[in-house]
Amino acid sequence: MGNYINRTDVERRLHRAHDALYTLDGVVDTDLVDADIAEAEGIVDGYLSGRYTVPVSGASTGLLKNLCLSLLVEIAYGRGANISTPDKAKDAATAARAMLEKLADGRIRLGAATAPEERSAATGNLIVEADDTEFDRESLESW
Repeated sequence: MGNYINRTDVERRLHRAHDALYTLDGVVDTDLVDADIAEAEGIVDGYLSGRYTVPVSGASTGLLKNLCLSLLVEIAYGRGANISTPDKAKDAATAARAMLEKLADGRIRLGAATAPEERSAATGNLIVEADDTEFDRESLESW
């Protein structure tokens, strides 16, 4: 299951359209639902990974749940061959992406644990030892 949303959330958000979008041969294709959940959450985590430790946990997951569901609805309709995406779903996905851009840029904050700075996390305890340089400007002057 997903980090922010699950199959029940998807069913509640899509309501009547759920069966039309996910039913194949009379049975709901849960693998397809799970794939759409993973794709929507991947988009969200992709935006947030530069600023936050993903997956995000805590109180801010309510906002992320709503953003994921908005993206998932667009994904689900976009995959359907004979079903057009409602304008309301397109607008919600556009608004979700705009919100994610603001979160990624730091204009809006989640209040969640931020990703560690690369310098302090990766190189804070890094010690590099090496011999003196054999080839420098002076030794290569005649070349």
